[in-house]
Amino acid sequence: MATITSPLHGRVARGQLGKALVFFPWKGINAVRSYVVPANPKTAAQQQKRSWFADAVAYYRSGSYTGEDKTAFKFWALVESRAMSGFNKYVSLNMNIRNAGKVFAYPWSVEVTKPGAGQITVTCKVKDNTETYTVTAYFDTAQGGTLYTQTLTWNAATSRYEGTRTGLGSGVRYWIRIKAIEAGYEGWAGDYKETTI
Repeated sequence: MATITSPLHGRVARGQLGKALVFFPWKGINAVRSYVVPANPKTAAQQQKRSWFADAVAYYRSGSYTGEDKTAFKFWALVESRAMSGFNKYVSLNMNIRNAGKVFAYPWSVEVTKPGAGQITVTCKVKDNTETYTVTAYFDTAQGGTLYTQTLTWNAATSRYEGTRTGLGSGVRYWIRIKAIEAGYEGWAGDYKETTI
């Protein structure tokens, strides 16, 4: 790799020059390399992963996720060891579950309320709005913790899973994550936050 001090009679050059050279910064210096046609594997496995990725992006953009759902993914992304957006966290969860041979369950439209002292109610929808999932809400004063759990039950009248966790401290902020599973399906939503009364 060649380093250059004044590319193309200018101070900085970035990007490709025709199909011959690529200029880029590297460790604080200006560098140049020959242009290489990017690899584009079209194996069956790679095509499957691209299809999963496209499905995940389409669902995220479809309007099914509320603003609160998207904010919850942003909060979850903030505690990751590497920098990522809420969208990246959602896609990462989706792809990891797909790579494990399951279908993403898409818990969405999560609503968190506080009906009484030391109580938090959680409701949500899940993929295909069916009653076949086991849906669990995890509560903790720290993000990602599992200090308390609450199984959400199917309400046919509202087509939502719902449950109320009681016995929580009053005036305490809790983080809530949702997990939905059934045979061959798994999905996550979170982190939602609510302060009890």
